[in-house]
Amino acid sequence: MKKRVFIVTGHCDNFDKEYMTLSLLEKIRNNFPYDDIVYASHLNISEKFQKYADYVVYVRENPIENRDICNDLSESFAEFFYNIPNMNNVIKLTIPNHGYAHHMLISGSMRILCHDYEYYHFSNYDIDYDFLIEDLKKRESFCEKYDGFFYEFKYRLDWVNTEIFTINKKIADYISQIKQYKDYTGFISLEEKYTNFLKDKFNIHVEKNNGSEFSYGKVDFKFSRSDTLRYLNPISINFSICPIKQNNQIKIIILHKKQNHKLKLVLHYFQGPETINVEGYPGCWHMLDVKHACIVDVYSENEKVLVFDLNEQKNYGRMIK
Repeated sequence: MKKRVFIVTGHCDNFDKEYMTLSLLEKIRNNFPYDDIVYASHLNISEKFQKYADYVVYVRENPIENRDICNDLSESFAEFFYNIPNMNNVIKLTIPNHGYAHHMLISGSMRILCHDYEYYHFSNYDIDYDFLIEDLKKRESFCEKYDGFFYEFKYRLDWVNTEIFTINKKIADYISQIKQYKDYTGFISLEEKYTNFLKDKFNIHVEKNNGSEFSYGKVDFKFSRSDTLRYLNPISINFSICPIKQNNQIKIIILHKKQNHKLKLVLHYFQGPETINVEGYPGCWHMLDVKHACIVDVYSENEKVLVFDLNEQKNYGRMIK
């Protein structure tokens, strides 16, 4: 049995993420030259990553709940817009959930390993290396009497965080056997799913946070800068966004959450781009007219935060009242 393996999952769809991931893998390799490293992704993996990883895992299948997989449970995960455009109206836009796709990377990575390990260290690509290593000995020492070491999930302290954790072979074997969606489903989020079986079947330690606002990863997946199209996630800290079709016309609803918040939308029509600037305060909203379906870039405070396609019907909210 080998001592340890580091499993890193990434989604390097821009240069910044690739640089961040390669830096993390390089530091792990340089400081743990005799331990194994796995890098897994749903995107094609550059040869650059092979320099540092013993295993490179490309999982082509990338199913997203509420887009590729839809059921009553998944569709309860949604954003609701109330009293827009008229009083008593309710608009619902389901939120794309990447939890199952993320699980497939974790599970698949463990399933292809040729060796058994005392410690399986899992982390996302955007984990700070110093944080990853800071508690390494502590996590491993806890795993001598526990099956796994987890941190609290920042939004629900009774759930475990899935951005970074350490487990033994017992949990690794169990996770690797959850392959199909029918075995995975039953919970809204990856954190809730893992919490359920970990606390029910294993003896785990959950580390309390320090009570302050924190994030283990550096990148907000929902609104990280990307040059690639994604399914629209309507929720941001500063605003919510929802395209609708009303009387055969396309409109985009913007709900502001921040004082004097400035947004710029660039609509890429065939005849050339059109720019729309809006500014608002918490609770106010705008409804923008769109000439026809197109690609939309959204900038928040002059930073590009997302790109979505109005030709994709699943990006539209629907009036439920």
